[in-house]
Amino acid sequence: MLEAQAVCITSDGWTSIKNEGFYALTAHYIDKRGVLQAVLLECSSFHQRHTAENIAGWIEVVLIRFSIRYKVTAIVTDNAANMKDTATILKIRHLGCFAHTLNLIVQDAIRSTVKNVVDKAKATVSFFKTSSSSLAKLHDMQTKMGMKQLKLVQEVPTRWNSTYDMLERLLKTKDALISAIALLGSSEIVIDAADWVTMEHAVKVLKPFYDVTTEISAEDNITLSKTAVLSRLMLRSFNVTSGTDTCAGGAKAVEVTASDSIWQEFDKTVEKFQANKDPNVAAIIELDKFLAEPLLTRTGDPLV
Repeated sequence: MLEAQAVCITSDGWTSIKNEGFYALTAHYIDKRGVLQAVLLECSSFHQRHTAENIAGWIEVVLIRFSIRYKVTAIVTDNAANMKDTATILKIRHLGCFAHTLNLIVQDAIRSTVKNVVDKAKATVSFFKTSSSSLAKLHDMQTKMGMKQLKLVQEVPTRWNSTYDMLERLLKTKDALISAIALLGSSEIVIDAADWVTMEHAVKVLKPFYDVTTEISAEDNITLSKTAVLSRLMLRSFNVTSGTDTCAGGAKAVEVTASDSIWQEFDKTVEKFQANKDPNVAAIIELDKFLAEPLLTRTGDPLV
């Protein structure tokens, strides 16, 4: 890391189940072999107030200890105000975490559209996770229907894509769930036909966010340069049309649909460029290859 010309750092804080605060600082750089490296510099308890001044002071000490204070070109954190102010105090360029931003968008959209259905889904998952007999009945129905015994996934607000994972898993085991619920006769679960339809639409809309979050969270390659491309792919994957229903206040409802994958548009664009090769570009490439070839000696054979 001392040989690196530039270093980017990432930092985040969290609170344990024992209500103890922690902060971590990671350095990212490209080594002399051109390989992306990530090194955890510090992960320790943080007992001070989480103000920008205190966080900046903690980061400053860590950076000086590793002799990289003046190699840092940017810091990536969540979009919290105190983290933005931390970067300002340190006089380091701040970049908001792209994946965190997407998660905020998804959570806000869920709260304003399908929160009721998501809450029902969470209650259903909790019901089966807290009752061993009910879970056994679900597994029995999955086996009888020739389905794989899939575990239900609970939504966790701090875990990205967890809403998508939960709804998708419920849909995959939908028939077994409906049968198990009917046999159990439980009044705690009230997912009706309309709710299942809403889940199907929600999963389709959330799929592009899932794909992008997964792609942008890669650790073995640089992802910052992908954000502009991924943003455009997401915009192109959605189709927004005016619905027939009217919302409160007289506003027209909006229907949002999404393509099966964000990569459909990308693959089509790549295929288009591959099919329409520019002859000028091809000539330049061929000329570069020719110029890169070593000179022949006077007695050399050009056909060898």
